[in-house]
Amino acid sequence: MLNPNLPKYLAVAEWMKEKIYNNTFKAGEKLISENKLCEKFEISRQTARQAIAVLEEEGLIIKKQGSGTYVNPISLKAKLNTKTIAVILNSLSNPQIALALTEMERVFSEMGYQLTLRLTLNQVTKEREHLLALLKTDIAGLIVEGTKTALPNPNLDLYQQLLDQQLPLLFINHNYNELPCHFIMPDHAACGQLATRHLIENGHQQIGGIFQFDSLKGSHFYKGFLTEMYAHHLPVDEKNLVWYGSEADEPLFSPAHLPHLVEKLTHFTAILCDSDEVALKLLQLLFATSLQIPQDLSLISLGNTSFSQLATPPLTSIDSSESNIGELAAHTLIELIEDPTKASIHHTCQPTLVIRQSVKKLA
Repeated sequence: MLNPNLPKYLAVAEWMKEKIYNNTFKAGEKLISENKLCEKFEISRQTARQAIAVLEEEGLIIKKQGSGTYVNPISLKAKLNTKTIAVILNSLSNPQIALALTEMERVFSEMGYQLTLRLTLNQVTKEREHLLALLKTDIAGLIVEGTKTALPNPNLDLYQQLLDQQLPLLFINHNYNELPCHFIMPDHAACGQLATRHLIENGHQQIGGIFQFDSLKGSHFYKGFLTEMYAHHLPVDEKNLVWYGSEADEPLFSPAHLPHLVEKLTHFTAILCDSDEVALKLLQLLFATSLQIPQDLSLISLGNTSFSQLATPPLTSIDSSESNIGELAAHTLIELIEDPTKASIHHTCQPTLVIRQSVKKLA
């Protein structure tokens, strides 16, 4: 019943807030008494007072001399009527994410909402800072791009607090499987299958890849790669696959690491990259070697961003999401705000292949 990851007084405070937000403790009515809190949770009177003090500090309750403590109808109404939407993204370096944010801003503005943006820079500590701040802020809804989603996340307790407050919460691109949330997500496993299938159809059998280990995008893209290779009864050279982390890709593409990387790549005729950014870094690095794309090594990437179009040669790429994902996310969140009881929204974007000049057809 109480969150075991919080100090007892905070856990009790969160329980009371949940009851206020779901209208069990109605606006203007008396709050549960200290005595009843002590009996219900087997806590001391001091702990009960600390929990109530948290709600008073946040303006959710008011104390009337000689009468008792009541749920503050003014504060609750203000919170329910707020017109601010929060968006948490990893970064704006991906052109598609930047475009999606622009679409969100346009839709929210048209609907009378304002947007506040927070960036995590792929760091769960920054994600926690933003969530703690938002828990103290009046927002109408939240859109999140998950951070390091393949690793255990220490911030699930804060997301659960937001859900307990019945805050409309929508994940885009990256989510946390442990949370029962609405999401709009690319099918990264299908992306991996489509990319691998295209290489096989062009005569490639020795296929390798560069995958991000701390993101579900990377692990699911890898899963799709394996699935397609096994479906065609092709061997997978696992020891020469390349893995990187969201904060550790620079050493991978440093000149000092180049001989080791090239040695791995020479075992393959084609390579998959799980992002256009990584594929572009690989291209830049290979300019200093005798390996040429696609003459010596075919390359296919995930993203279909402007990076893939401007590369030399232009990259064959997988478009993993719908072109208007920002607009779709904004309209979906507004639907959740207007109808908090709406059934779970699990929207999966199907990939498309965009053929350019980075894959060579083998004889």
